[in-house]
Amino acid sequence: MILPDIFYPPSGKYSQYLIYGLVDPRTGEVRYIGKTCSGFLRIRQHFVPSQLCRITKKINWLKSLFALNLLPKPIILAESLTRELLSELEIKFIAEYKAKGFNLLNMTVGGDGNNYKGNPSGITGNKGIKHTDATKAAMRNAHLGKKRKPRTLEEKRKLSISNRRAHAKESKPFICLQNGKTYNCQREAVEELGVPDGNLSGALNGNRKTVKGYSFKYV
Repeated sequence: MILPDIFYPPSGKYSQYLIYGLVDPRTGEVRYIGKTCSGFLRIRQHFVPSQLCRITKKINWLKSLFALNLLPKPIILAESLTRELLSELEIKFIAEYKAKGFNLLNMTVGGDGNNYKGNPSGITGNKGIKHTDATKAAMRNAHLGKKRKPRTLEEKRKLSISNRRAHAKESKPFICLQNGKTYNCQREAVEELGVPDGNLSGALNGNRKTVKGYSFKYV
């Protein structure tokens, strides 16, 4: 996928440590908020084919835009940060935007994944992170009195079709070219070969050649 110049800002224009948002070009509404310690490289990764194999609200939204030849607009919410502030500010912005009524597609309250603390590589867990009182209040207010809106019949129908397609695809037989064995579903190969489920799906979809030295194709 060829991304426009807005996803490739001039070197030095922004800090590497950013809180960013992805805006729906049809409504001008922020739909996703994330953090990055690698500048716009992380933002561009949302559009890598291997990242689009999963089924999430964010990915479904991105694909709905692709179908209309549209792309979300990236915006910078905060920059020139430190590693220590990224997770806390991500949580703060997600909570504040939800409290304002924005229909964010984030699956968590933020701060998950790498918290960039105490490790020069930035690869650590999120254990023991402490939030300020203001962040805690914003998170609490974002969920107060919030009830899930009942799904319409049309939404239920689409969800049912999507689930059936996903199940049918996962249950489709395929063969491992290295051992010549046929597997009836992805779970069988994951348990026997120890390959990651997501990577196996990518190999079967043609988005990667091998997984732990194994290659696969549908029967």
